[in-house]
Amino acid sequence: MKARDSYIQMSGPVPIRSLSQEIRPFVGPLASPKMVSSRPEPGVLNQLRFRDPDRFRAGTIHHSLPLWERLLAEYNCSTVDPLETVREGVHVERFFTPFKGDFKGQFYNAQTPPAVWFKNAAVCAEFSDFISDTMVQWVASRILAIWGEVGAVSPPHLILPITVEPSKPRLCHDERFLNLRIHDLPFKLDHLSDLSRYVLPGHFQTTFDDKSGYQHVRLHSFSETYFFLEWENFFFVFRTLPFSWKASAFIYHNLGLVVSHAVRSLGVPLSQYIDDRHVGQLFSPPALFRFPSECTEG
Repeated sequence: MKARDSYIQMSGPVPIRSLSQEIRPFVGPLASPKMVSSRPEPGVLNQLRFRDPDRFRAGTIHHSLPLWERLLAEYNCSTVDPLETVREGVHVERFFTPFKGDFKGQFYNAQTPPAVWFKNAAVCAEFSDFISDTMVQWVASRILAIWGEVGAVSPPHLILPITVEPSKPRLCHDERFLNLRIHDLPFKLDHLSDLSRYVLPGHFQTTFDDKSGYQHVRLHSFSETYFFLEWENFFFVFRTLPFSWKASAFIYHNLGLVVSHAVRSLGVPLSQYIDDRHVGQLFSPPALFRFPSECTEG
């Protein structure tokens, strides 16, 4: 069953009446984005609605397939297939390349990752409470799913170790073994120097970043077998793009460019850096402002 989306406004929480009626963003007196781009007067900034970050649930972009289909109808890119990603989730196998060599003293020569279980880093013992709390949060947010108790279920194909970056602290899934078998995925980012092309004296500008960016994008169910971990004698599996996987930034950046392209088509200049964006003031008509091609090269 699909969870109901929750929203907040610039001026505060959305009224309960709106939530109970499942009112979508940009409804009622709010003008559509295209109307505001052509006639800014109807725009009411304080009523602008956003998804509530305190009620984040992973993978929800896949609930909006009709919207993505409309956005992609005017977007062309040969390096990736964003529509397949939204429809089905990420197919890890699309990115495999053979690996022949040593990893931690063991020689490997295979087209795809073999079945291996790597034990967690020793530092995890010092942060057991933090790790357990994070696991609970990730399961509740649907980033992870519980696979089963060790010994009660068949071992997954690939169980990668977890470790902790202690300064924050931050829980990390160590995917170096899997990354050896992922081909290189170079892509271009917008540059800070681009801002001088569209931010003029007195112009409006703002910045924002996507909440838990990679966790918006699901893995295909067949690909989850490469993203398991073990903690407290239980197996867990990632349902969404892990931060440490080599292809995650490439996939997320290209998916985000679809949205950036739609914004730019309205005449709003925008720079994107994976899950961060800088937005400039509306150029009217849109043809007055030209941005470099959105599609990155892989």
